[in-house]
This record gives sequence, C-alpha cells and structure tokens, in this order.
Amino acid sequence: MRAGAERIHQIVLSLRNFSRLDETGVKAVNLHDGIESTIIILTQRLQGIRIVRQYGDLPKIECQPAQLNQVFMNLLMNAIEALASPNLPTKEITIHSDRINETEIQLQIRDNGCGMI
Repeated sequence: MRAGAERIHQIVLSLRNFSRLDETGVKAVNLHDGIESTIIILTQRLQGIRIVRQYGDLPKIECQPAQLNQVFMNLLMNAIEALASPNLPTKEITIHSDRINETEIQLQIRDNGCGMI
C-alpha cells in the first residue's frame, strides 16, 4: 500500500512539474527535471524499453517550461512508436545532454528503432 501511495505521489508531482500550471512566462529551469517528469508520466508506455541517461552538467535554461516539457513528450512518444516493432531484440532510448559552451547546450534523444519507413 505504501509503494502504491508513493507511486501516486510521484505521478502527481510529475504531472504538476510537467504542466507547470502555476507558472507562466519564461523561467530558469532544470532541463533534466522536465525530462524526468516526462519519463514518469510515460512509465506505462515505456514498459520493456530501457532508458539510458547520459546527463551532462547543465545550467538552468531560460524557457517556457510547459512548452519545453511538451517537446520532450512528443520526442519520447515518437521514440516509443519507433520501438513498436516486435522484431527488435532490445528496445532502448538514450537521452544525452551536454554543455557545448557558455551559451549553448546540446540534447539528443535517440532510439534503436528502424527509423522512418
């Protein structure tokens, strides 16, 4: 029962972080927190898919958090759909972030699906 309550608590926190309903406009946010919230929301869809996190040391990013989280959702959903083939022996999504210089970062979300046909 405690495990179930903790799981519900994590989902509620992730949904709140994901939607950022109480925030508007541009804010400085932790990019990795938004990605992790999106992963928690998609947990059911990610069954059987290994998530590899290769997070670099990133500064907070000035952005509109709700819109950026929606981008993460769309990218991860596309990756999940690319892994729908039953012929894949392993299903994996790799998320890599890195700081390029003082003003630029790089974020890569890759899957090992067959690509667009």
